Amino acid sequence: MKVLLISLFAAVMVAVPAVAQEMPDGKWRSYFEPGKEGTERVFFFHGLVKFEVKERAKVVETIEGKEWLRWVKTFKGSPFRNAPKDSFTRVDEAGLWSRSDNGVVELMVPRPLKVGQVWKSGDVELTFRGIEGFDTFDKVVEGCALVAGRLPDGGTVTKYYESGRGFIARVVTGEEPSSKILKELAGE
Repeated sequence: MKVLLISLFAAVMVAVPAVAQEMPDGKWRSYFEPGKEGTERVFFFHGLVKFEVKERAKVVETIEGKEWLRWVKTFKGSPFRNAPKDSFTRVDEAGLWSRSDNGVVELMVPRPLKVGQVWKSGDVELTFRGIEGFDTFDKVVEGCALVAGRLPDGGTVTKYYESGRGFIARVVTGEEPSSKILKELAGE
């Protein structure tokens, strides 16, 4: 009888899912806050081709009454390498926002954040999967926040954020706009 009760208790404990805890705000900031003027960061794009993107935060600009940090991106090892591109980021109580140079605004990461939380960023539904390592092939970066989603074409996107450094990698399967451009350049 004692063994039966212990087995039943263990089965119930396994069947009851743990409640996802909210990421503390200080920890959220260490992963997702974009930095300040002069901040430089390098991240990697893995998709149809693999290349490095270097960003430098240039200046804070007020656009439509909100302060945005303007980033200038350069590309190494890709067909885009001679075409610097501007983008903008900002953080508020709702989360991390991105604004493209053509004015499209998207919620990149909500705030507060819980494991399993789902949100829309443009036409992509994203999910915070938790904290895990990212294998760069040179080393494993431990403790990365992982955000993953499905692209409209059925492919996937996975983004890794390192604590204290921010965004470090984007892994894409399927086609996204940059992949389509690369295919057109290749004549496919």
